Amino acid sequence: VNMWGETAAIFAGAPVPAYAAGITQARAHYLTPKAADKDIVIANAFAKASEAAVALDIAFPAVGNKGGDIVLICNAPEGQVTHYLLGSFGKTIGGKLRLQVGLPAYVNHLIVYTEYPDFAGRGYFEESDRVLFVNRWDDVLQALQQSHGDNAKVAVYPDADIQYCA
Repeated sequence: VNMWGETAAIFAGAPVPAYAAGITQARAHYLTPKAADKDIVIANAFAKASEAAVALDIAFPAVGNKGGDIVLICNAPEGQVTHYLLGSFGKTIGGKLRLQVGLPAYVNHLIVYTEYPDFAGRGYFEESDRVLFVNRWDDVLQALQQSHGDNAKVAVYPDADIQYCA
């Protein structure tokens, strides 16, 4: 898919060669230059907005060792997926492989932005004062301005959940 969620290419035919052709094109299509030493990383979960935590895989390494903030955009009206294996059901019960993203020490804040706050989606992230849930973009900007001022080094991943960094 492209950055608008439209089909970019279709591969058909015998499974092995069609798969190989798809992988070859996907490596080029989704390839994104790797960012490093950023003060702010904006990671938009577009293709998988209801599974936004996957977008953090390329966001975490882009933050500098001296510390920085990540903005995770997961603007899914339906909220985060109820995952019966990885999800949580309240604060103490979850699937057998319950996933709860912990922040690396060098990440000062994870700002989870969505216009559609969902209570269940909070269970995917560690409970911490470093994880902020925000539903107004102006509040995101205010928090970043307060932490970084005007001269921050910023990386933006438009579709961090499916981009491939190398």
